[in-house]
This record gives sequence, C-alpha cells and structure tokens, in this order.
Amino acid sequence: ADTCLRGNVPDSLRARVLTIRDSLILWLDSLPPPPYQRLVKTEKPQWSTIVGCFGGARRIALAVDLRAGNNEWIRERVVLIDTLGAVTTLRVSDLRFKGHDLLMALDADGDGLDDLATRGFAEASGGITILKLTDKNRLQRLANGFAWESQ
Repeated sequence: ADTCLRGNVPDSLRARVLTIRDSLILWLDSLPPPPYQRLVKTEKPQWSTIVGCFGGARRIALAVDLRAGNNEWIRERVVLIDTLGAVTTLRVSDLRFKGHDLLMALDADGDGLDDLATRGFAEASGGITILKLTDKNRLQRLANGFAWESQ
C-alpha cells in the first residue's frame, strides 16, 4: 500500500512535467509519420496529467498522444513521474483503445495503489475504462463502462 499524502505537488515538479511532456511530443514527432498524407495534415498532440499515489514516490501520471484523422492513427506514451522528477515508462494494455485521456486517479481494486480512470479512443469510437497499475510497470484494463461509436 502507498503511504503518500494526497494533495498538490511542488511548483518545481510542475515545470518538470511540462519539460517531460514537450520531450515526449518531440520524440513522438521524430517517429515515422502516419501512412497517408490526409492523416499527416491532421496530426496533433494531446496530453493529460493526473496526481495520485502510484507507489513509492511516484505521484504524477502523464499521457501524451499524437492523433490524426478521426482517431484513425494514434501513438501514445504514458509515464509516471516521482517527486524528484524521475520518469518511469508504462506499457498500456487496453486492446480496444489506442489512446487515452487521463480523468482521475482512484484505488479501483483496493490494493492501496491508485489506478487510472481514462477516456479511451480508437477510430470513430471511445469509452471509459479503468486501467490497473501492475507491478511490472504496465497499465492493464481492469474494467470498462460507457462506450460510444460514431459513423
């Protein structure tokens, strides 16, 4: 169980989060672009952060995506940032959704560590999911709820 105290994080850590976000966007931009020119024209970054208690000193979750078209093409990276600014990369195992907006941190499974409520995205669809933080630096789908599709 995590013993962290919930609350705000220091301003110095906020500046570090912005630096990490910008670095992830630059890295994702350096990878091969979407396969179609129409997707390249609509490519844009998205990001979200959540403060929680993720084990040890890990306090902030940051998700950075590049999305194009109607979420037809998505690249995503999710990291945890500790109180000293160190970064832990997470693998996301959510078979249906390729991109996520972080909504809130909560202990969904009662193990003492926060999990993430997210809004997941795929081509012309989305849904609300709970991603469980595992001991192998992985976010794995624990539950999902409301979902939508558009034509």
